[in-house]
Amino acid sequence: MNQNRSKRRSRYLPALAAIVAVIAITVSLSLLWRSEAGVTIERSWLGPTPVTTYGPADRSEGLPVVLISHGFAGSTQLMESFALALARHGYLAVSFDYFGHGRNLEPLKGDVMDVAGATQSLLEQTQAVADYAMGLPGAGSDLAILGHSMASDIIVRYAQSDPRVEATVALSMFSPAVTAESPDNLLVLVGDLEGRLKGEALRVVSLVTDDAQAGVTYGNFENGSARRAAFPPWVEHVGILYSPTAVRESIAWLNETFNRNSAPRTDPV
Repeated sequence: MNQNRSKRRSRYLPALAAIVAVIAITVSLSLLWRSEAGVTIERSWLGPTPVTTYGPADRSEGLPVVLISHGFAGSTQLMESFALALARHGYLAVSFDYFGHGRNLEPLKGDVMDVAGATQSLLEQTQAVADYAMGLPGAGSDLAILGHSMASDIIVRYAQSDPRVEATVALSMFSPAVTAESPDNLLVLVGDLEGRLKGEALRVVSLVTDDAQAGVTYGNFENGSARRAAFPPWVEHVGILYSPTAVRESIAWLNETFNRNSAPRTDPV
């Protein structure tokens, strides 16, 4: 009888997790719809690439820039919870659609798993958007990059190629390019329901410590060696994009990197 109960419980757990994830996303979306207060949103084009800039309404000079990139089959809209929250905390967040995604009608050519093929094309696109972002009104000299899933590998490789990048926030990350030395100040956020990717996050952190644990920061922000893995609760591969915990972790990480104590300009997300 105990075995039957155990089987029934194990059968219901995935469904329960899915229900909780849907509730979390619904709550986060309702908060997201209220979070545009105090934020300016500007849309433009860089060749075929649509670019959206989010900044504080009382935009000043010298704002840190955060480049935001989406995952496979994603778009700027899916990353908006991070862009709005960052803008409300005094960052200049710049989001864009990769080739073949969202409003970008330029096809993505080649295999995304081929570093010399599609990956190289996406790296060049990221470079172009980064250069554009750093020239925007109000942009300072500080640059960070944040990306999800497919883009996590792109942003790691891009950060390794551009000395301007002082911090990398990788959501649902998988990237064989990570080393013990680069990229600088790496935060890996993986949903607590993402299974194998949690192991990958700890593997990356274990490059710099013999006792890698989630929720612990290792290294030093000043020399770029900071590393951290965190697992926002009750979310999976898509739900992490709407996780308040993931947003808070990201902002705290960037504040540490840039030695800022930013507070939201309006009510928190």
